[in-house]
Amino acid sequence: NTDTDVLAALAATASFHGSRDTDAVILRAVHRLAGRPRSLTNIIQMPLERARRYPALRVATCVGVAAVAAGREDLLVPLLVGTSSSTLENSDDDVPLVWCLYPARVLETDATIVHMPQYQRNQVPRWPASRFLRTICRDALADVTDESEYTKAFDRYEFLRGMLEIYYSPSHVKRAALGEFVLRRGANRVIPDVGEIDDQWPLVAAGGFDGDA
Repeated sequence: NTDTDVLAALAATASFHGSRDTDAVILRAVHRLAGRPRSLTNIIQMPLERARRYPALRVATCVGVAAVAAGREDLLVPLLVGTSSSTLENSDDDVPLVWCLYPARVLETDATIVHMPQYQRNQVPRWPASRFLRTICRDALADVTDESEYTKAFDRYEFLRGMLEIYYSPSHVKRAALGEFVLRRGANRVIPDVGEIDDQWPLVAAGGFDGDA
């Protein structure tokens, strides 16, 4: 984490205050971090390749949450859909980052995240990968969001990412990485209302979902 602290903070701040010019630099950095995994020769190498993807997942999450907090949700499409890399299982074909950086796969929820020192036995959160990312990305957005703004932005980002995950995941999978936004009710619930999704909705206008509201 220490190795990505500065980059995550810079990327988040640039996304929050950014423009198309700065977005291009951020997207290039995320693409390079995601990289193409090495050709795997045995299953023992898989955890190492997942670890190599973690910096990209952390920075992409910081960028996405910052974009949502700044009202720049259209950036999620070039970030998560327009940027691509190969999956851990297949190094030949590129897919959108929203799938090859699927949190529970990169962080290997059952085998890795639940054993993190901050999770005591019998006190593992319902969505451990979500809680881990929510916690580890907080400092990067400390200068541009307060606690309430961060929570709402992260909730909405997870929901929007989930919509993109379902649409752009392989046809035989079609799943979304759930998170703590599921628990929100009333005024704390910040997921988009169906009535606001039209041709001008940021994710659609940016080309997401093939432009089909």
